[in-house]
Amino acid sequence: MSGPSNDGNFFDLTPNSDYFRLTPGFLNPFTIGLRALEGNDTVIGSVSPELIDGGRGEDLLFGGSGNDILIGGQGTDLLRGGQGSDLLISDEGDDILIGDLDGDTLAGGSGNDLFVLRTDLNAAAVDRITDFDPRFDGIGLTDNLSEADLNLEPLAGGTLIKVRGNNNILGQVANVSPAQLRGHFVSSTDIVLDDNLNNPKNLGTLSNSIGVNDFVGEDDFQDIYTFTIDTPSTIKLELNGLSADADLFLARDANRDGSLSRDEISASRNLGTLPEVIENRFFVPSQYFVYVQQGVRGANTNYHLDINVKPIQFLLNQVTPQLVGAFSGEIKYSLDDVVYEKQPAKLYKFDLPQSSNLQVNLRGMYPGTDADLVLFQDVNKNNKVDFGEILGVP
Repeated sequence: MSGPSNDGNFFDLTPNSDYFRLTPGFLNPFTIGLRALEGNDTVIGSVSPELIDGGRGEDLLFGGSGNDILIGGQGTDLLRGGQGSDLLISDEGDDILIGDLDGDTLAGGSGNDLFVLRTDLNAAAVDRITDFDPRFDGIGLTDNLSEADLNLEPLAGGTLIKVRGNNNILGQVANVSPAQLRGHFVSSTDIVLDDNLNNPKNLGTLSNSIGVNDFVGEDDFQDIYTFTIDTPSTIKLELNGLSADADLFLARDANRDGSLSRDEISASRNLGTLPEVIENRFFVPSQYFVYVQQGVRGANTNYHLDINVKPIQFLLNQVTPQLVGAFSGEIKYSLDDVVYEKQPAKLYKFDLPQSSNLQVNLRGMYPGTDADLVLFQDVNKNNKVDFGEILGVP
């Protein structure tokens, strides 16, 4: 039976062959990560950063969208980093390591390992191979590229691999010369590479509604979309038309640290073919990511995704704010009020005569209700909230 390890550092799967899909933040209570133990396991990561240790057996480890650490362990394993800057360690066995999107670090360990460098992704993302062994290892090329299409340049402590046609850097190999790499490149076009996992489909800047039809299932377990809004807006996501279970996630990297924490992700995970809905009355101008994901093992379904965006225009001259006053020096101020369906927002105004440290808290909501707190500054004094004037958001 799967569950926490005795020391609480890991979430352990069973000694059998497991299929396990992580949800965002699932591993937060565990100080290290997940161990698959024995068996031929398939573990699929989420949008959170995670450590996944395959243990013994022939394992398939997929990192998902966080900055992950994947450890193959003993056996012949397939490791795929997915989106994010990942560390892939295959350890013992004849393994395949695919960093996918962003710059990744690939360490093969012992065995005949294949390091796949993708040419069909972001040219600025460079993978680094740390322990290539010319006696046993190979480098896989995608997009029908061959060794003849490459330039191998000496680099301090190793070799730089470039695409001859556009001079893009494909990868770096440590402690190996160009001469030692020649003859070790093979085609990996036949390896299934799920582009949707790594390349979010950009829907552009949205100010109205858009619909998307697609599929998730065993061979394509996750689709990722990204869009931007340039003005405060309400957003409603609806996932329907399901013939099997699928889940819906909406994420924003609010603190811009390059990864997603639990409080930066909204989720709808209804059972079966019930529609999934995520809705919020207030979203700030930013880039957002939408994840449509296979709900349970064996679920294959077409889906229709509606993204409804409705811009909110704050016209301050049409609302009479409650004047709180001018704050000078150290001061604490509190007030009680109410928002409800007919009056869903309240506006308060105060002045700061000088630069200050400011903390604003909202509390005392009824159980089961929700409210958001937004802090903005009318910098250009045009009596409306413009892009860049929002200082603090949920």
